[in-house]
Amino acid sequence: MIGFDFDSLMGHWANQGTLYYLIARLSERPDLSSEQVIAEYTGAFGPAAPVVREYLDYWEQFTARVASPVTAGGDVSQDRNGLYETLARKHGITVSALSGSWRIMPFLYTDEVIAPGEAILARAQQVAANDSETVQNRIGFLQAGLQLLKGQREIIRLAVKSTRRPGETEKTLAEACTRFEAERDALVKEFGPVGFTQTIPSRLQIMDPRELDVR
Repeated sequence: MIGFDFDSLMGHWANQGTLYYLIARLSERPDLSSEQVIAEYTGAFGPAAPVVREYLDYWEQFTARVASPVTAGGDVSQDRNGLYETLARKHGITVSALSGSWRIMPFLYTDEVIAPGEAILARAQQVAANDSETVQNRIGFLQAGLQLLKGQREIIRLAVKSTRRPGETEKTLAEACTRFEAERDALVKEFGPVGFTQTIPSRLQIMDPRELDVR
């Protein structure tokens, strides 16, 4: 291999760090298996490695259930009855993963979906309680990713007028954006590049207004 082109490195290191690590390692060492690379990654979590692997497996299984359409010169369906396309039809959202992925977040990543991941990481912290601060911080880094996911999901919900609750307005959205960015900046200061460094209002402005009913 001479090289490759990698698009859409969005910097979601806490939630997609395993994927980034897989891409980097397999590019350098294509002789390795994905299982070997994931074992390397989880090995950084000391005694909590098996629990972190359980965490990764949880999200891998959920991702398989979601079955997001593949953007390959047009959206190619993986499973018309997967969660993504089922929820998109139910809520009138385009099945395009490029233009619909933000709009569908509040329906995909509910508290009921996120809670098991949070519980696994809490258990990982318990297992690593007597280990080094470095290992505990690495688990905290993953926990920060879920914290940001919930904040971003809330902003998307508020940005779409049809999913706002009674009494929620543009001011509510603006306040949520401010809280999210302060929280994100604090987490970045504590852990490093956790994820999503782009300002939320700027991101909302470039989204299709037909998807995010904010104009």
